[in-house]
Amino acid sequence: AARLFASMDQSKFSGRHLALYATVIFFHFFDGFDVLMIGTVLPGVVATFKLTSVEAGMLVSSVFFGMMIGAIFITMLADRIGRKKALFLAIGWYAIFSLVAATATSYHELLVIRLLEGLGLGAEVPLVFTYVVEFVPFRKRGLLAASSVFFWLTAGGVASLTAILIVPLFTWRGMFGIGAVPAILLVVAWRYVPESIRYLVSRNKCDEAEAIVRRFSTVDLDTIDPGIVARQIPKNALAATTRFTDIFRGGYLRYTLTIWGVNFGSGMVFFGLSAWLPSIFIRMGYTMVHSFAFSGLIATAGAVGCLCHAFLLDIFGRRLTIGISFLVGGFAILAWGNAASIYTIMGLGALTAFTGAGGVTGCIHTYNVELY
Repeated sequence: AARLFASMDQSKFSGRHLALYATVIFFHFFDGFDVLMIGTVLPGVVATFKLTSVEAGMLVSSVFFGMMIGAIFITMLADRIGRKKALFLAIGWYAIFSLVAATATSYHELLVIRLLEGLGLGAEVPLVFTYVVEFVPFRKRGLLAASSVFFWLTAGGVASLTAILIVPLFTWRGMFGIGAVPAILLVVAWRYVPESIRYLVSRNKCDEAEAIVRRFSTVDLDTIDPGIVARQIPKNALAATTRFTDIFRGGYLRYTLTIWGVNFGSGMVFFGLSAWLPSIFIRMGYTMVHSFAFSGLIATAGAVGCLCHAFLLDIFGRRLTIGISFLVGGFAILAWGNAASIYTIMGLGALTAFTGAGGVTGCIHTYNVELY
């Protein structure tokens, strides 16, 4: 087992790695599209069902409650049925419910559908990160794991620009229809995504795990000294069963509490802005097209920031990159709240998204996975 992990870590980045990365990132993009498009559909949904501000807030929040549940329970299911099955279950789940959302006939019906859709959306994110971190070589891990969020964030800008074309023609329902595209490609993608090596090892399926490693890695297993590598792996690293409470034990307690605080704070700012920004621009007197365009530009700044942070991650380290980005983003968002002209609003909004409220997201997720 130690040789298998070492072979994957020391491998060069090959065409097989690229194919796997592109496949999971494609679905990751649509996860971001389904989550972040709520800002573009919200004005239309409010008008269709005559929603109050409280009802609109509940609708926005429903998908995130679902994501919280899915991120915990479906990913725990992955320890039983395998990472691959759990990942494809999550993708199929959110794609189908996105299509169902397009047919909603009432506010309460859409509220429940978005809650259920969130189960798949929330489960997909950590499973994709698990795949990227496990399969890509160590030298490319920080860059590829963090930059995978670039595609997720890019989906927010794409959703805003797509809405300019789709909403006038097909209303907000057309946006949910586009969110169902991944369901069509699941069968094709199945052959390109292997099972998790660590999952197979934990189930004593070492022959199957070795076959996958030999297919992906450019480093011959026979050239690795198992004795040296084995001493670098904790004794419980290959345990077949883990408990949820393990993340609160020993040295993990302070990691868990800190990471939860960081994710909660950054998530509240990021998702709050992505959900409400188009509606805020409309209330300021801008047209729907202008509000979508402004929101798309700010979201794009966040995606570019994520890509830049991915390069900085391996240069300055995880903690320094995250800390400085949050500091700059904190001052930017305070100034943004007091901006008056549209140019200042756009500039500070882009800076906020580039740093603490979007751009640093990939660094956080990469750090999350590596700590555990």
